[in-house]
Amino acid sequence: PHVPQGESMEVRPAEKYARPLLILDFDGVVADSEVIANQSLADYLTSIGHPTSLDEAIGMFMGRRHADTLAAIVRYIGREWPPSLEAEHRGRVRAVMRGTVEPVPGVEAFLARTADVSKCVASSSSREWLDHCVDRFGFLR
Repeated sequence: PHVPQGESMEVRPAEKYARPLLILDFDGVVADSEVIANQSLADYLTSIGHPTSLDEAIGMFMGRRHADTLAAIVRYIGREWPPSLEAEHRGRVRAVMRGTVEPVPGVEAFLARTADVSKCVASSSSREWLDHCVDRFGFLR
């Protein structure tokens, strides 16, 4: 704001305006997507000759960013994962998850109990995925 010459502007501490903000991760915290994604990955790795159970996939890949998951897959299978296979798997996972993902059990009640606290999501997921889930879960209704 413009302060006329010779006058001073009152400086107020930021704390006076601060409000609590709850920052939530999305996949596995709001969207119950980790088991779906890891089951799909286990099935896919098994189909290309690397038998993998859901528990093994969860232990190796759960909670990782996509790039870190790809690096872990390369270490696990002992060779580069061709881009065509990665794209094929990613397409399969998205198709399965789009139709089956649900909110993590209890998240809706938690959001209702904390309605007076501002919230946001911090995620490495795509905006398209976040929008899909928020719409599917009815969180903006």
